Amino acid sequence: MLINYARDDARRRITATSMGVVTVEGILGIIERQITENTWSYALLHDSGAAVTEPDAETGVHRLIRYVRSAARRLGRRGPVAVVIAGPAGEDIARDYSAVEWDVGPVAFFRSRAEAETWLDRHSATPELLWALLLKASIWSAELRDLGTWGVEVQVLWEGQVVNGRRFSRRALAEHWAEEERQHIANAGA
Repeated sequence: MLINYARDDARRRITATSMGVVTVEGILGIIERQITENTWSYALLHDSGAAVTEPDAETGVHRLIRYVRSAARRLGRRGPVAVVIAGPAGEDIARDYSAVEWDVGPVAFFRSRAEAETWLDRHSATPELLWALLLKASIWSAELRDLGTWGVEVQVLWEGQVVNGRRFSRRALAEHWAEEERQHIANAGA
């Protein structure tokens, strides 16, 4: 697997374009490089649209899931990941890998690079602070991200680490949920 890897510190984005046969080892190499270069929180665009998936990729995806979950426990939530896929094998892998969105970070799969870049631009946007609480010398907060056609996402953070999050189709629903979370946290801390 040949990978063209480009790092853009100004945009906090990595673009990895795979050519040839996409392998689990190749994808692990991209992830390991992110960790080594301290860019775990950067957005990642992995364009594997012109590549072919290796035959055992469906079983290998579970190895990837274990690896990124382990890394997220050490490093915190990963930056948003957009993957351009081709073919039915890529769709099966995407469905399995999507399980990490809740505990590792946002991930989405696309047929075109333009769609993936648009999604990353939305997910990489600076979040809007909805509220912050100081309880027992700890800071709790809620941030909202506008995801465009994908809705809005609210993340509840404790000392800067995500402890809860949800995606909503409308902003009003997201704000209502965030306020309920604030009240719950305030009542539990009182």
